[in-house]
Amino acid sequence: MSKPNYLPVPNYTKPFWLSLQDTDPFSCYKSSERVPAKTDILIIGSGYAGTSTAYNLFNEDPSLDVTMVEARTICSGATGRNGGHLKPYCHRMYLDYEAAHGQFVAAQVVNFEVDHLYKIKQIVEKEEIDCDFVLTRACDVYRDSKRIENDLKAFDKMMANPYVRDDIKQSIQMVKGGDVATISKVPDAKLCFTYPAAHIWPWKLMTGLLKKCVAKGLKLYSNTPVTKVTKSDKTGEYIVETENGSIVAKKVVFATNGYTKGILNQFNEVIVPVKGLVTHIKPNDPSKPIPQLPNTYGLFDRVGLNSDYLINRSDGGVIVGGASNLMIKPNGDYSELFNVTDDSYYPERAAQHLQGYMQKFFSTWKDFKTVNDYTWSGILGFTNDKFPYVGELDFVGMRNAYIVAGFSGHGMPRVYLSGKAIADCITSGKSIQQVGVVPECFYASAKRLAKAEHDYQKEIENHIKSRL
Repeated sequence: MSKPNYLPVPNYTKPFWLSLQDTDPFSCYKSSERVPAKTDILIIGSGYAGTSTAYNLFNEDPSLDVTMVEARTICSGATGRNGGHLKPYCHRMYLDYEAAHGQFVAAQVVNFEVDHLYKIKQIVEKEEIDCDFVLTRACDVYRDSKRIENDLKAFDKMMANPYVRDDIKQSIQMVKGGDVATISKVPDAKLCFTYPAAHIWPWKLMTGLLKKCVAKGLKLYSNTPVTKVTKSDKTGEYIVETENGSIVAKKVVFATNGYTKGILNQFNEVIVPVKGLVTHIKPNDPSKPIPQLPNTYGLFDRVGLNSDYLINRSDGGVIVGGASNLMIKPNGDYSELFNVTDDSYYPERAAQHLQGYMQKFFSTWKDFKTVNDYTWSGILGFTNDKFPYVGELDFVGMRNAYIVAGFSGHGMPRVYLSGKAIADCITSGKSIQQVGVVPECFYASAKRLAKAEHDYQKEIENHIKSRL
């Protein structure tokens, strides 16, 4: 059988987050030589979404028969390749939330994302997982007047929303005038917002949680790509074909994010794989103390494609992601950015933007020597409306199949409770609407699936037109 398109490639670029996987045999863990012939619940994907679902399933019922398969090494997809940023958007994107769904649902999204900060902190402490979790503040830095005008309007509308919690509103600091450069450390900054955020070593957290799941009975299989999923007309069960044998499952969870279209045809045009670029910057100047930054950062230009983000780690290293606009070729070809699952390479013109990054943008890093020792690409799953799909797939004739995917490059403050919602659906037999853990705009539905236009593709095309 020939492989479907859009499966993960084997020869991926190596992220900083996976720098320890070669010394941890768990990265290639398999519960047995062959996958089981049958299972009650099969989770496809060992990243944040799959891990959250499994962890919450075992929390609710340790006797469950659960199997998880991963195409490559454990947590080597988007979760193991992101920026390590656990950062709610709060005011960012708020105008879109309210315009599309009204004040109540917009507030659901804001409150939900902030909840993740403290939920992940609680889990890290409860499970005693060493994953470099740091609760800090984000600093969103604005250098473009048009973007400032837009996001100030978003901030004002969010602050006026009676459904956004008061503790969230009180935690946000807006800085204008001469203090901006001092607080942000960005000389040409015109405005900044600071608010609670966190950063983390994602691979350490997920493997830590999965080890606990395995101890409770999870059957886990790395390097086991799924090639096809079909439903039996006779039994209603799912036949999941992998490169290591077939599994018959009563329930299936697609925690497949940017790779969803490879095995779930109904989402071909709905969850589209998008390439991201990230680098690890290592201080390389032993004669000087490392110029630590006090916050995590977002550096915002006129459009999102021109924006970057970073975290500063306690060891002095910095993780920077962005440069999406530079993945678009000068002739307007965006095939290296949109609808691509090959993370074995990255465009050099985009990677060049991340060279000498700290010296270019931060006053405290000027003349300080650094080296980019890891640079990698990763595959994000962008949905047609930029909200994830969470819920049962009965509306496409797949009862007892569930999806928790399509986090559109903003999964860290959205995934955990989405995975918990799926676990709640499975153990209670309730619908995602009845469980009610996630914002209403996350609910997987036929109405959302039918939306013709893809917001991110339109954003790319408008960006290309603006620079012609």
